[in-house]
Amino acid sequence: KAWYKPEFEFTLKGAYKLNEQWNFSAATYFEGKRYDLSNYNIIKELKPIIDIQLGCDYKFRDNLSFYGEIRNLIHNKYQIYYDYPSYGFQIFVGFKYRF
Repeated sequence: KAWYKPEFEFTLKGAYKLNEQWNFSAATYFEGKRYDLSNYNIIKELKPIIDIQLGCDYKFRDNLSFYGEIRNLIHNKYQIYYDYPSYGFQIFVGFKYRF
C-alpha cells in the first residue's frame, strides 16, 4: 500500500461574479480512505476527507478588497496524517491590498 495516498480524489470548484465589486466562490474536496504505517509496523486506516469551502470578495478599489472564507463547513474531523487532526470549522476574514 502507498501510505497516505488516497484510493481516489475529487475536487469541484466554482466561482460567480455578481458585479464589479462582489465575487463568490465554492469548493468541495474529497479523498477516499488512506492508510498509515505506525512506528510499530501497525497499519491504520484513516477515514475519508470531506471539505466544503465557501468564500466571497468585495472590491473597494482596484487595489483594495475585503474577503471572507469558511473552510470545513460541515465540521468534518479528519486526519491528513495519523495523530495530526485537522481543525474543524474555520472562518477567515481580512483585507487584500495590491501594489
